[in-house]
Amino acid sequence: MGKKKASIIVFMLLLLTIGMLSLAFNTQSVKSEWTGTVYIRADGSIDPPDAPIITYDNITYTLTDNITSSGDGIVVERDSIVVDGAGYTLQGNGTGNGFDLSVINVTVENVNIRGFENGFFIAGFHNIVLENNITNNNNGVRLHWLSSQNAISENNVRDNDYGICLSSSSKNNISHNVVTNNSVYGIYLSCSPENNIFNNIITNNGEYGLKIAPFSTNNNLSGNILNDNRYNFGVYGYAVEDFIHSIDDSNSVNGKPVYYLVNRSDLVINSVTWPQVGYLGLVNCNNITLEGLTITNNGQGLLLVNTNNSRATDNNLTDNSDYGVYLYQSFNNLLYRNNAANSDHGIYFTYSSNNNVSNNDITINHNGIYLYGAFNNMIHMNNITHNGVGIKLRFSTNNTIHGNLVKNNSGVGINLFESSNYNSISGNNVANNGAGIALGESVNNTVFNNNVTNHEHSTGVSLASSFYNNIFWNKIANNVWGVYLTRSSNNTIFENNIMSNDCGIWLSDSSNNSIYHNNFINNAYHFSTYGYVNVWDDGYPSGGNYWSYYYSIDVKSGPNQDLPGSDGIGDEPYVSDQYNQDRYPLTAPINIFDVGVWDETEYFVDIISNSTVSDFYFNPDEGAFLKFNVTGDNGTAGFYRVTIPKDLLWVEDGWTVLVGGEPVNYTIIPDENYTYLYFTYNHSTKTVEIQGTNVIPEFPSSITLLGFLMLITIPLIFAKKKRLKKANS
Repeated sequence: MGKKKASIIVFMLLLLTIGMLSLAFNTQSVKSEWTGTVYIRADGSIDPPDAPIITYDNITYTLTDNITSSGDGIVVERDSIVVDGAGYTLQGNGTGNGFDLSVINVTVENVNIRGFENGFFIAGFHNIVLENNITNNNNGVRLHWLSSQNAISENNVRDNDYGICLSSSSKNNISHNVVTNNSVYGIYLSCSPENNIFNNIITNNGEYGLKIAPFSTNNNLSGNILNDNRYNFGVYGYAVEDFIHSIDDSNSVNGKPVYYLVNRSDLVINSVTWPQVGYLGLVNCNNITLEGLTITNNGQGLLLVNTNNSRATDNNLTDNSDYGVYLYQSFNNLLYRNNAANSDHGIYFTYSSNNNVSNNDITINHNGIYLYGAFNNMIHMNNITHNGVGIKLRFSTNNTIHGNLVKNNSGVGINLFESSNYNSISGNNVANNGAGIALGESVNNTVFNNNVTNHEHSTGVSLASSFYNNIFWNKIANNVWGVYLTRSSNNTIFENNIMSNDCGIWLSDSSNNSIYHNNFINNAYHFSTYGYVNVWDDGYPSGGNYWSYYYSIDVKSGPNQDLPGSDGIGDEPYVSDQYNQDRYPLTAPINIFDVGVWDETEYFVDIISNSTVSDFYFNPDEGAFLKFNVTGDNGTAGFYRVTIPKDLLWVEDGWTVLVGGEPVNYTIIPDENYTYLYFTYNHSTKTVEIQGTNVIPEFPSSITLLGFLMLITIPLIFAKKKRLKKANS
C-alpha cells in the first residue's frame, strides 16, 4: 500500500471517529422526559424504580426530573414523608391527580403541577402543601372525603377552573396563598365546616373569589384580600346554622371591610357611621338600620338570616351574583327605596314573614322579587321592570302584592305557582311583559283592580290547574288572550273590563267557573270554549256579561224574558255552544261603584247604562240618597239600571228618581237582597239623584283612611264582602 493511499484511509477513519463522537454527544443532549405514574409505596420504595425520584432515608423524596403523566402523576401511599419537587414539573393531560394524598402527615413543596383533573387530591389528614405552583388544572387543590387538619399554605394557585376546593372537609388551614385568574372559583367550600381561611390574596377569578356553600358551618375567616373577582364573596345555606361563621373585618372586598355580624342588636350602619362596606351579612340580629350603602359584586348585596325588626333604606345593591337582598327566616323587616339590579334575584325571601317591601327599584334581574315558602309579606309600590319574571311566588301564602309597576319584564309579570294560596294581587300596573298575571297550581287567591295590558304575544291573566280564585275589577286589554284558563275549575271571574284582546276569554279543559258582570268590548273573539260546562251569568235579575257584538233587543223582562217591559237584559241569550251560554246578557256596560265598608262588609252600587256615568256620590251623613252625573249624545235615548243593596239604602213608601231635577218613572225589579231600579231619559248631560227614606249608619269616624285601605286589600275581608257572598251563593 502506498503512503498516499494510507493517508487517505487514516483521514477517513478520523472523520468517522469524529462523527461517532458527535452523534454520541447529541444523543445524550436530547434525553427524553420521564412518562408515567410514580408510586411511593407504603414500605418506602419507589415504583417504578427508574422514576426520577430519589430518597436516601425513605423520609425525604426529591424529584430529579420532570414527569409527564396521562393519569395520576405521583401517588403517595406512605405516611409521614416529605416530597421536594426541586422546582420540577408534573404535567398531565387533563385527567387524574398531580398528587394523590390519601395519607397522613405528608408535606409536598416546591413543585410545579399543571394539566390534571386535580393538581392536588387530598383525602387524608395532617398533610402540608407548601410553596407550589399549581396552574392550569381543573381543580388546583381538592380536599375531599372527610379530609381534615391539612395545611395549604404559600402556594401560587392560578389559571385553574377551581383554585382551592373543599368538599366534605373540616379543620383545614388555608393560608397565605395567592389564588388568582381561576376561571370559576378562587376558594370554594361545600359541606366543609370548621376550616381556617386566612391571609390569602384572592384576585381576578372568573366567578367567585370565595364562596361558602351550604352545610359549611363555623368557618373562620380573617385577613383575606378579595379584589376584582367577578363576584368576590358569598355565604349560602339551607338552615340558620349554615350561616354561623367567624368572619371579621380584617377581610376585605375591593379595599373595603367585610362586616359579617352575628348576634348583634340596635345598630345603625350607614355611609357616615360605616363609610366603607365591602360585604354585609346579618345573622341572628335584631333592630339593625342599614342606610345609604353601596354593595356590589358579591354573592348577595344584603344577607339577612334570622334577622328581625330591621330596616334597609336607600341602598344601592347592584351587580351581585345571586341576590340583591336575601332574607332567610327573617321577620318584620322593611326594605324601602333600595336599588336592586343585575342579580339572579333582586329580592329573595325564603321562609320569611311579615316583611314590607316598598318603593324599591328592581330592574334587570332574572327574577325581580321571589318569595319561596313566605307568608304575610307586603309587596307594595315597587318599580319592577326589565327583569325576567317580575314577581314570583312559590309555596307562599297570605301575601299582599299591591300598587306595583310591573312592566317590560321578558317573562311573566306576576307569577304564583306550586301552592301559592290566599294571596291578594291588587292595584298593580302590569304591562308589556312576556305575560301578565299567571296562577299555576294555586287556590283561593284574589286578583283585583289591576291594569293588565299590552301583552301582545301572550296572556293578560292566566290560570293553570288553579281553583277557587276570584278575578275581578281588572282592566285586561290588548293581549292575545285576555283571560286564559286551562285545567282550572270553580273560579269566579266578574266585573272586569276585558277589551281589545285577540280573544277575550279562553277556557280549555276547565269547567264550573262562574263568569259574569264582565264588560267584553272590542275583542276579536269574545270567548272560546271546548265543551266543558261553565256558568256565564249570575241569574236573574243580576244578569250576565256585556258583549259589545251582541245586538238583541230588550223589550221583555223576567227570568224567562217573556214579561213585558225592559230590564237592561237582552231578550235572547248569548251562545257559544250548548254547554256555554250567557242566559241574561247585559245590553250596556256595567259600572261598579264602591260606596263604603260597614261591619266588615264592603258595599257596592252597580249601574248598567248606555250613557257615560261619572261623579258617583254617596254620604249617609247627608241623607238617604245617592247621585251621579250622566252624559250622552243629545236627542238619543238613554237608560239606567241601578242596583242598590237593600241594607244600604231603602224606602218605606216609594223611591224618588230625579233626572236633571225632574222626577221620572221607574220600574222596580224584585230581588231578595237588592233593589233594581230601571228608568229611561233623553240624553244630555244631567245629574241623576235617587232618594230613599232610610240609610245605613255613617261610616265610623274612628276608622282612618289607612285602615280603610287595609280593609280593601286583606283577603280575609274579601271573604266577607257583600259581593262575594252573592257570587258564591
